Parts: sequence; C-alpha cells; structure tokens
Amino acid sequence: MMRVLFVVAALSAVLSLPAHAQDDDPMEFQRCIWRCLSDSNGADDPAYHACVANMCGEEEPVQQSKAPSWAGAPHRGEERRSVLGCSDATNDDSWTCLIVRCDDDGELRVYYDYSDGGIDGDFALDVDGARYPVSQDAATGTPFTGLRTDESPALVAAMKRGRAVRIVDATPPLNPGFDTIQLRGSSRAIGRLESACRRR
Repeated sequence: MMRVLFVVAALSAVLSLPAHAQDDDPMEFQRCIWRCLSDSNGADDPAYHACVANMCGEEEPVQQSKAPSWAGAPHRGEERRSVLGCSDATNDDSWTCLIVRCDDDGELRVYYDYSDGGIDGDFALDVDGARYPVSQDAATGTPFTGLRTDESPALVAAMKRGRAVRIVDATPPLNPGFDTIQLRGSSRAIGRLESACRRR
C-alpha cells in the first residue's frame, strides 16, 4: 500500500511541473521562446511576454550568454526543413543566426537571420580560415535572408565539419560576439537534414 501511495505521489509531482521542465530536450525552452518571438512584434510586444508565460512555463525568458548548439529552426513551417546556429552573444533581444535549409529543389542552402540592423551588401563567411563570399537575397519566400554563393555545397560541407564560422568583410561590421557562430552540433543537425532532404 505504501508503495502505491509513493508512486501516485511521484506521478502527481511530475504532472505538476511546467511543460518545459518535463521535456528531456534542454533546447525546447529556448525554441519555445524563439517561436513566441517569431509570432509577435518583438521582445517589447505584450503578446510575446504572454506567449512565454502561457506556452513556455516561465514569466520571463532566461537570458543566455552563449548560443546553444545547432537545432531545428523555431520559425513556423521551418522546423523540419531548416536547422540553425546563432552567434555567441545571442540573447532574447538581439541575435545573428545562420540557417541551413532544405529548399524545394532538394538542395541545402545557407540563409541568414538577424534581430535588427543587419548588413548592407555582400560579405563573406569564414569557416576555420576558409572564406566563402556571399551576396544577400531578401526575396526568398522564406522567413530568412538568402545568401547566394557559387560554392553552396562546399560551404555547407565546411559548416558540417568546422569549428566556427565568422561573418567577415561586412558593412557595417557586426559587434564582437555577434559575428561568430560556433559549429558545435552542426555536423549532426545538418547531416540529419541532408538525409531528410534527399528523400523529399
């Protein structure tokens, strides 16, 4: 009898936890915050704070000082066709992210997402010392800015095996911390996306 009571009490305690606390995925809370941000008019929008409180199980988001490893893009409709990694200095109010996306033609391409300002004109992505010049294309039909390059397969392959990518030759230059995106977890995330993309 005592064992049954203990099991019932344990189940009650688990069921009373916020949804994100029950999730084994440590990125789920951050993805929930990003979804709320994507579905609102920014971090100052009351709808954003209401979404975080109601959907993420917290009254205020926890600021992160370091970007997480690569994961599925939180934007609606992109969760299974895009993966992203964000800059070292990314937080709930400011971010710079690179996205690898499976496009409709079955090819993987690199995109760019940022909170404000952005970059004027062309720049380059430096993956462990190898530079890939890119130009921007805002008219992509996606939530992201496209990055056109003649070396897209080589760039994606470099991002899979590299350690970090820096945004260089940008005008204006990005602030320190927002110009570097770690590639921790990119190989696994991009590899899974690549396999799924081939089956489209």
